[in-house]
Amino acid sequence: MAARPRRLQWEPEPPRVIAALLLFLHLLAAAGGAAAAAASAAPAAGRREAVTSPHGAVAADDWRCSRIGRDALREGGSAVDAAVASALCLGVVSPASSGVGGGAFMLVRLADGTAVVYDSRETAPLAASKDSSTAEIEIRSQEKLFVKGYGKAIMPNIIRLASRLGS
Repeated sequence: MAARPRRLQWEPEPPRVIAALLLFLHLLAAAGGAAAAAASAAPAAGRREAVTSPHGAVAADDWRCSRIGRDALREGGSAVDAAVASALCLGVVSPASSGVGGGAFMLVRLADGTAVVYDSRETAPLAASKDSSTAEIEIRSQEKLFVKGYGKAIMPNIIRLASRLGS
């Protein structure tokens, strides 16, 4: 018969050992905080400074799509136009992650300060089948690709911006 493993019992350490351990942890945390502050003060090699703009900025998962959104703003488009142009671009450069048929959320802040939320998460119709997603998609109206009432730019111009990356 095998011997039973011996149960270990925790015994409180003397106060000076606990005090030394707490002091060590405090110094370690302080050194880590100072190192993090020093690292954040200077940009890492190869990193760029933050970009600022008095007229607007666009951020997307791909730098090319950020530029296309920026170009939509430069051509007189609204923030919604820039978002749509960037989303269409992402459908080109990252089709597995973005594109027609995918879901989206959009928060639009109007000039008067009110906010409007659009929830266009994808849902399958009751008649959907496993072969539904392999059928060819036909876009009957380009107006369905943007939020009515908030865009300024003409939709073909937005599509032209995003299509620069397509082949």
